[in-house]
Amino acid sequence: MELKASFANKTFILVNNGETKKLDWAQLQKVMDTVYKAEFIEDNASEARPVKSGNYISAGGDLWYQMGVAVVEPTAKSKELAKIESLFTSLTLR
Repeated sequence: MELKASFANKTFILVNNGETKKLDWAQLQKVMDTVYKAEFIEDNASEARPVKSGNYISAGGDLWYQMGVAVVEPTAKSKELAKIESLFTSLTLR
């Protein structure tokens, strides 16, 4: 699954298994609020596009952040990774 946002055009698009779906622009704020509550550890990110299975986030730069490795909970009691996974699942089911 790939999410593409254009701030210049105010478009938010989901690409999943070759299918493209336009998402509501307001949904982008929810995605960003959810994703960026987690902690991103740049030292654990990879510069190469992932080849092994897993869930990864690339925020438009050259780095790929693996969930649970380079994207981690900000505190011991937080549940941000589960919220991110749930949000991404809900986007693909819409």
